[in-house]
Amino acid sequence: MRSTLFHDNQGMSLPAMLAIVLFLMASVLGLLSYVVFQANLTDKNIEFSQEYTNAITDIKTVQHIIARDKITDPAEIDTLAAYLGVNVETVGEGVYRFSRNLEAVNRTVDGYLAPKTEIVSTYEEIFSYQGNEDDFELSPLVTATTMLTAYLNEYIPETFPDAPMDGDFSTFQGSMDYLYGLTPDYYTLKEPSDIENQVNPDVSGYWYVDGDVTLDNQDLTVAEGRLLVIDGNLETNGNTHITGNFVINGDLIVDGKPRQDRQIIGTFYVDGDVEIARDTIIGSPDRPAFIFANGSISLGNNVTVYGYIIADSFSGQQGANFIEGGVYTHGDAKLPKDFEPDEDLTQEDLNDYGVTTSVIVETQEQGETTFTYTNPRLS
Repeated sequence: MRSTLFHDNQGMSLPAMLAIVLFLMASVLGLLSYVVFQANLTDKNIEFSQEYTNAITDIKTVQHIIARDKITDPAEIDTLAAYLGVNVETVGEGVYRFSRNLEAVNRTVDGYLAPKTEIVSTYEEIFSYQGNEDDFELSPLVTATTMLTAYLNEYIPETFPDAPMDGDFSTFQGSMDYLYGLTPDYYTLKEPSDIENQVNPDVSGYWYVDGDVTLDNQDLTVAEGRLLVIDGNLETNGNTHITGNFVINGDLIVDGKPRQDRQIIGTFYVDGDVEIARDTIIGSPDRPAFIFANGSISLGNNVTVYGYIIADSFSGQQGANFIEGGVYTHGDAKLPKDFEPDEDLTQEDLNDYGVTTSVIVETQEQGETTFTYTNPRLS
């Protein structure tokens, strides 16, 4: 039987064939975009569910009681967790994982607690590795939240010596509330339009932006020594260069068409997810970028990264991607083949780059009982 793609003895014309191929490609890409959209929508629906809220509350209650009453006996911890319907297990050395499965969906809410912790060098503990070595494991206590907390405890006293450090830094939102409390004495409260209405926004002051910021073919520059706080998403479209240090209480989305000019250089503390479109450059050989996200980080095709990434999960295998630096995750890490170490980074560089020089991790050494725990999250 003759193929339906042919008529009589003549093959299909090249323009017609290309039209069909382009149609199929567009259909597939549209389907993939829909799948990603549905996945993100599902996460948002879960987070608004009563089952999710109850799980968060019960896990936080267990963590709080253990810390408040200084409970170290494993049997007592097991009894308390069982009473509130929370699963408990020992992870690694000296860390408890508290979790609950959500029956409505195939997902889990979990949080971690370490009865004893120590302060160590961020470079020695994390950035001296690439993250894929057999002898490396990212501490469950190291997240975008704890990295931000540690940095604020260095940055604020240096920048505003008379500002009080009396916030609740156990959650990302707690840090946001603290930074909001610095307005108007130290930070200036701004609207997204204060950035979006500039041709190429230049932030030279200490700004707290209340809402989502969207850049459309605009370059955004945050002055050296400043920390731009955005209480919402930061999204770009088209040609854009972003330079500076950011706290983003939402998602970081760098979007646009192939072969557009996109580069982001700086340090980004992100409570949500990070999505980087194809043909984007992250960091530079002279200034590596640092992206710390409580959610997932995904790279499109042909993305070049000079920098360091901490996230719940990472996906960067799509096509011709290149990373010079490190990737550290608590979950899956799909790394590109071109993954090389950065031989130049030192501990002394971190402060200049807006990154904490020390971090809290679990320990089994004798010492003070500190009961450090992470905010429960969907995993």
